[in-house]
Amino acid sequence: MTLGTMNHDTDKEDLIQLEPLVHQVSGHSSMFVLDDVTICKPLIGREYRFYRTLPPEMKKYTPEFHGTLQVVLQELGDGLSLAALPNEQMPSLRSNQGALKHSKDGRLICV
Repeated sequence: MTLGTMNHDTDKEDLIQLEPLVHQVSGHSSMFVLDDVTICKPLIGREYRFYRTLPPEMKKYTPEFHGTLQVVLQELGDGLSLAALPNEQMPSLRSNQGALKHSKDGRLICV
């Protein structure tokens, strides 16, 4: 997994701290909780395409797709932490704290 790194343009107040999902499901790695009803996991291209092209008739039978997020690695005094960068695709994230899914390029898919 390759994560983005913070640059000088990133405002630390805008970052959303990520917490690991404690009730890990078999077969998934590094799942995170975004809020009370949203979890995130590593972005897999095939799954992303599935959610983006899902027929409307099937949506009531699948988790709601909320979009993707960029994840950055933060160096803290006592170790390292993952944080998400809010984006236009998911504007409500600015007020949410939690965890995300990540991919090889540092993006997470949230459902």
